[in-house]
Amino acid sequence: MNRKRNDLKKEPCINKGQVRGDSFSLLYDLIDPHTKENLTVKENILYSTTHTYKIVCGIPSFISDKEKTVGGGVGQFNELADSLLVVKNDNPLVGLYNKISCSQNRIKFIKKHLKKKVNAKILDIGCGGGRLAILYRKCASKLIGIDAALNSLANAKRTDLYDLLVHCSIENNPFPDSYFDLIVSSDVLGHTFLETKEKVYSEMWRMLKPEGIMIHAIETDSINFWIKTAKKNQQLYKTNHIDKPCHIGMELPSTIIKRCKDIGFELLDVSKINAIIVPPDSIISWFDGEFDRPLWLNLLLNVSKIIAYNKYIKHLTNFTLGLIEKPINKVIPMDYTTGLLLCAKRPGGACVKQVSADQDC
Repeated sequence: MNRKRNDLKKEPCINKGQVRGDSFSLLYDLIDPHTKENLTVKENILYSTTHTYKIVCGIPSFISDKEKTVGGGVGQFNELADSLLVVKNDNPLVGLYNKISCSQNRIKFIKKHLKKKVNAKILDIGCGGGRLAILYRKCASKLIGIDAALNSLANAKRTDLYDLLVHCSIENNPFPDSYFDLIVSSDVLGHTFLETKEKVYSEMWRMLKPEGIMIHAIETDSINFWIKTAKKNQQLYKTNHIDKPCHIGMELPSTIIKRCKDIGFELLDVSKINAIIVPPDSIISWFDGEFDRPLWLNLLLNVSKIIAYNKYIKHLTNFTLGLIEKPINKVIPMDYTTGLLLCAKRPGGACVKQVSADQDC
C-alpha cells in the first residue's frame, strides 16, 4: 500500500496474473468455494484436488463465463460520487449539510456503525469500482473487495485501497469460516437472485466471526404510494425499477428483517430511506421515459429534472427534504420504505439456523 496511485495506473495488466506482495499472503487463506478445502497457490493459478482457478490481472477469479451472475456496475446511488467529496470537506456548512441532507443518509449510517469495529478485517461485498473504499479503509486492518464483474474490480484496483480483490459471487466465495470482523455492502443485495437469498445471508453469517457485524444499504420492494403508482404501469415498473438497475431480487423490508432473524443475526439498527419523502433523482429514475403518466406526475417529473440538473438547487432541496423526512420516517410502517439501512451482529457462540442437513454447526 506504499505506492502512489499514479504508479498503480501505470502498472500493466498482465493476463498471466500478477498479485502484489502485500496481497499474496492473503491468497493462502482462500479455500475452494465448492469443496471448502484449502487452495494451493502456484504462479498464476489457485487449485484444489478438483478445481483450478485463474488469477486475472492480479485478481483471483472464481467465476466462469458460464456461471449465472449479475454485475458490471460501479455503484447505483447517484449521490455517492458527490458524497465522498463532501465527506472530506471540513467546512462547517458542509458538515451541517452532511448531518441533515436526505442524500447523505447512507453515508451517515455506514460511518456511524463502522465505529463499532476498529482495525478490522473487512469484506466489501459488490465493491464495484471501490467508490466507498475510502470510508472502509480508515478502520480496516485488511480490506478485501469482491464483485461479480471483473472490469469493476480492475477499476477498484486502481484506487490502491484494497489489500485483495476477488472475482466471485457472494453465495460461492473462497473465504474460510469466521474470517471477517465486518461485512459491508451498498446497493448490492437487491441485485442477488431471489432463489439464492438464503445462501447469501447464510454465507455472510458463516464468514463473520462471532460478534462480527454486517452493515448494508439494501434496495427494497415497497407498498408506499410511489411504488404503487409505478406498478400501475407494468412496463414502466419493469423497465425503470427492475431491468435498468438490475434489481432482480428486491424484497419487502419486513422479509429481509425476518430472514436475518431466522438465520440468527441480532439486529442492532435499522433505518428507512426514500419512504414517503424522496429526492428528485429518485423521481427521475423511477418515472422517466416514454411511458403514459398522469398529468400531475409529468409535472413532478419535469420539476425534478430542473432541480436535479442544478447542483445548488439540488443540494438545497435534499437539505430541506432531510428536515422533513426524519420525523416522518419514525412513524411510517417499515414496508413503506424503498431502501433499508441495516446493521446486524452475529452473536458469539451462536449457531446458524439455516444449515444444510449434512453440515455441522
